[in-house]
Amino acid sequence: METIVTEIIKTIKDSDTVIERDMKLLTLFFELFRLKPYQRFSALLMKKVAETATSCVYRKTADIVNRFTLTTLSHQTVKHIVMQSGKLCQEWQDIQRQESPAEETEAPVVYIEGDGLVFRGQHKKQLEIYWIQVYEGREKEGKRARLIHAYHMASTEYEKTWERAGWYMHRQYGLSHTIVISNGDGGTGYGYEAFQELAAGCKWHEHQRDVYHVHRKVKERLHFAVPEVQEGIRQSIWKHDETSLALWLDTAESEAEGNDELQNVERLRRYLKRNWTYVEPLNQRQKLEKVHLIQPGACEAGHRIYSYRMKHQGRCWSQEGAEAMVQLITAMKNEEWDAVYGQWGRTAYKPISQRFKNIMRKVMKQFPMQPHKGVHQGSMGTHSSASSPLGKLAKGLQMAHIL
Repeated sequence: METIVTEIIKTIKDSDTVIERDMKLLTLFFELFRLKPYQRFSALLMKKVAETATSCVYRKTADIVNRFTLTTLSHQTVKHIVMQSGKLCQEWQDIQRQESPAEETEAPVVYIEGDGLVFRGQHKKQLEIYWIQVYEGREKEGKRARLIHAYHMASTEYEKTWERAGWYMHRQYGLSHTIVISNGDGGTGYGYEAFQELAAGCKWHEHQRDVYHVHRKVKERLHFAVPEVQEGIRQSIWKHDETSLALWLDTAESEAEGNDELQNVERLRRYLKRNWTYVEPLNQRQKLEKVHLIQPGACEAGHRIYSYRMKHQGRCWSQEGAEAMVQLITAMKNEEWDAVYGQWGRTAYKPISQRFKNIMRKVMKQFPMQPHKGVHQGSMGTHSSASSPLGKLAKGLQMAHIL
């Protein structure tokens, strides 16, 4: 360890410029913190590479890291780090399940929302992210609303997402005194029955069909109808007025031209009849007058962070790569990212010895400031007038300290 301290001091003394000094010290510390045998990068560097890769493509990530560090990464190396980090997230979740359950939270109302995001896979296949979020309400934060105690589950495997959501619900909450409100678009796997399994044992369960998807269904089916008809149907749904809804649907049917448009009206009629119980606004239901309304498009907004990274620009993913990226984004969204790498660092790397800590503490210690008496001033005896050449020289020497 004394050799390291000597090397640090020598590097500082031998550097001609600040940039040269910083580069040499960075090189030294990169080598020093690579404590694991045959490991090219430190744990912190791998953590930062994975973080950067959640917001830009692998080639751009490699370029950024190469510019700001002394390493040379390729995009294949970035992909390898992402894959390894995704496995670390999964291992951390498994460890959490094995630990003793935390004290249950008594929440009067718990909200569950779920949705899926389809994106492009390799070999012209379609992959899907199955996503669920659980929270206890909303509160104003400036002009925006913030979810209270939000927790997110996501995976490219449906069973994994719902299994984790069930584990979280029954580990985190004592549901016997809790009202559970679920929200979904009604797609395969996001119906009332699926959410009922997560809410098993709760005081009361209410399910809502996502308003955004209901309105989109109206717009798609009645694209030929005038805006007044579409708005009338939406208002009837909001007021949960079945009689008014039937009249507006009849009006839309009278405007339909051709068999296709008539079939669209009939499909919408069956869709609303099938989901009539679930489209009723929450504040109009019994015992739910004071609960927060789930905003339209809440499901869509929840998986926006995934769509920004995994869709567009012709991107396509393998199953393994997509799963790793989903786990990284979810861990960061849940503020578990530091804990994931902290757990790995405690097991994969040698612990830093106390002797090394003591030496580095001495090196980084600031030395106390030494007081000094300042500049010593003297005078020159001339034994002549100030206007004489010798007198002018003496006066100039006394004024030199001002310059």
